[in-house]
Order: sequence, then C-alpha cells, then structure tokens
Amino acid sequence: GGPVVAVQIENEYGSYGDDHAYVRHVRDALVARGITELLYTADGPTELMQDGGSLPGHLAAATFGARTAEAAGLLRARRGEEPFLCAEFWNGWFDHWGEKHHVRSVKSAAGTLSDILDADGSVSVYMAHGGTNFGLWAGANHDGDTLQPTVTSYDSDAPIAEHGALTPKFHAYRDLLHTVAGTPRRPLPADPPLLSPRTVPVTAEAALLPALRTVSDPVESPHPLSFEELDQASGLLLYRAEPRLPGSTHPLTVHGLRDRAQVFLDGAPIGILDRKTGSLDLPGCGGPARLELLVENQGRVNYGPRLGEHKGILGGVTIGRRLVHGWTMHRLPLDTWTEDDLAHAVSAAPPDGTAGFATARFTVTEPADTFLALPGFAKGFVWVNGTLLGRYWEIGPQRTLYLPAPLLTPGENTLTLLELERLGDRLELLDRPDLGPTEEYIETF
Repeated sequence: GGPVVAVQIENEYGSYGDDHAYVRHVRDALVARGITELLYTADGPTELMQDGGSLPGHLAAATFGARTAEAAGLLRARRGEEPFLCAEFWNGWFDHWGEKHHVRSVKSAAGTLSDILDADGSVSVYMAHGGTNFGLWAGANHDGDTLQPTVTSYDSDAPIAEHGALTPKFHAYRDLLHTVAGTPRRPLPADPPLLSPRTVPVTAEAALLPALRTVSDPVESPHPLSFEELDQASGLLLYRAEPRLPGSTHPLTVHGLRDRAQVFLDGAPIGILDRKTGSLDLPGCGGPARLELLVENQGRVNYGPRLGEHKGILGGVTIGRRLVHGWTMHRLPLDTWTEDDLAHAVSAAPPDGTAGFATARFTVTEPADTFLALPGFAKGFVWVNGTLLGRYWEIGPQRTLYLPAPLLTPGENTLTLLELERLGDRLELLDRPDLGPTEEYIETF
C-alpha cells in the first residue's frame, strides 16, 4: 500500500498538562471540520507524558532523540496493538541567543535512526530540512524564570541545511534507508547557487529615538500599557514619561518586564534591563527629565505552561518607591511595516552615528542565495527590499542570516537596518553560513 496520511491532535501536551477534555475537544474540532485521516497524539516516551497527552482509541506516538529501546518498550507495553511511531526523531536541535550552536554528529544521529528502523518503527525526522524564523516568527522557551529566545536560524543541524544544501548527515541517512528499503537510488539535486562574496558599505540614515518617535502616533495612558493592551503582537514599544528626579541617585525598577528594555534619560543611554535585572540606578537632575524605555518582545513562549504570556511592561515603573505616571507609548510592530513605513522611518531624523536606521545597497546580475554578516553591529533587525529578514545579535551563536535568492532582484537591492545599540560601517555577503561555535547536543526525555 501507499503511505498512511495522518493528522496530529496535539503535540507533546502531556509534557505540561493532563486536561483530557481539552484534547478531546481538539479531536472533535478536527473531525467536525471533515478530517477523516488517521488521528494521533505525540508525547514524550514516559508514563507521565503519555498519561497526560494521549487519548484512548487514537494512536499514541512518541517524540525522542535517543534511548529507542526504552521508548519502544513503553509504547508497546501500553498500546501493544498499535504500530511504534516516532513522531519526532530529534536528529539535531534549535538554538537560543547566548548559547552555543547545537549540533549532533552523523554517527550519533544515524545510529539512533538505525535503532528505530531495527525496532520495526516508523519515523518522522525532526528537522529533515532546516528552516528559518523569518521576520519576528522566532519563539522562545524558558528555564524557570529565564527566557530563552530562539535565534533567527532554525537550521537545527538538519540533514538538509537551512539553504537546501545536502549534508553528510543526509548522505548517511540516504545510505541507511536504501539498505533497509532496497529501492533504487534517484539522482540528487545540485546544491543551490550562491552569490560571490562581497563587502557592502553602510550609510547611517536616522538616529534611533528621534526616528522611532515619529513613525507612529502616540498613545497616552496614566500607566504603561502592554503589547496586548495596544493590540500589538510583536516588535518594539517605546515608552516615555517625564518624572521629576531628585538631585540624588534613585533606583529605577521596571516591574514585570517582558522581555528587555533599553533605558534612556534625556536621550542618553543609561543601561539595559531584562526580566531578571529589572532595576538600575538613575542619576538625579533636580527636576523633570525625559525617561524613555525601548522594550523588545524577544519571542513568545511556544512550549509549556507559560504559553500566552503577555509582553511589555506588565507591573508599572517605580523610581524609589514612587510609581511613575503619565506615559506616552509608540507602537512599533516591525513585522507589519510596509515599504512606505520603512522609508518614513529611514528619513525621519538626521543620523547621530551611534544607533538607529541605516541602509546598504548592492547590485546583482542573477539573484542567488547568500549569507549576511554584520561585523561591528550589536543588536537589531534587517530588512531586504522591504521584507523583514529577522533579528541579529552579537551575543550569538548565530553570526550570519540566511538571505534566500527570491528576496533579491536583478539590479539594485536595498538592505535596511534598525540597530538598537551600535552601528557598524559595512555588511558582508558570504558564501557559507556561520551559525557560531558548536556544542554536541542530544535532547532526551
């Protein structure tokens, strides 16, 4: 027979919940909408996870990266009449900002794949083809109260790389699957063509805060509003208030910060706060001062009990023990900006040479894939001909952004950057990715 088409009811819900009425509701919603294919759940191969996420009468699959015998043994002990299915074989892993680039050796990954096949199992390789979190689609995880935002690349050390190149892991899998299936080998596609490397000069265009103040209409409120209260899904919010500051130093505290704030006093950078370091000392001036907080939503938690967490300033701002009132907010939903919005931002204010908007232009005869490096830049966002490519951040591990050929046009192309901290003077287009220093990593359950 041909391949079995299946639809997943829920994904690893048993890792953090056991509301079976909810899982049944999802199942019923699929059926009511005409889904007649095989329905299944996918959870980690432990009693706790399978109890929480599986449904009687529907195939219970497992997700894992190693210890195949344990996974197969558990599922067959519980569901002896069902086939053994690894719904996610983790042959690599994704990366978070500030960590190392996770890789898994060919020998290790091919060994576990062989174990699954030897156990008469079916398998879905995760990831089979590495991807990209274009725009602001990168999500986040969390470790306790520490947010772990995902990088722009989702290469995941996959057999087929982010830009479609075939890796040694691909060829090892191919050899293994041909040996098991005994099917004839088909010709392989060539790797995608790449632009020749080049350096592109950068032109500073508009200073950070003056430009951001002009690109959206202000919203006023006695207290700082969240992203959700401002009907904004992602991007940045610029908060501004004008409190009186005594002549002495006082602590500024941002309560419930989600996720990162750059603090400015009368236009000068004072410091950076995140969810764990929500306080810094403000120098006194003996009168009113312009306090601005540029808050970044670094990605929404996409796994676990903190799904749906709100973003922005959730608990107010204090100087000492005194709440700051009278806020003005500018909405900066970067991923919904049009080319006109971007052009307005770039021309909104003179440059000051430190941070803000910048452009870089280069010509190509025939568009092809390339990899964008930003030496000297610190943190920000980059657009290609008006399309938001993603985030960059000098803490890594990712050092280049994949720029696919369809985003380029024959002739002149424009890169627009919103740099939050420190502008560089050039960009580099490279013919290979640099995803940072590596760390061998095998995710287990």
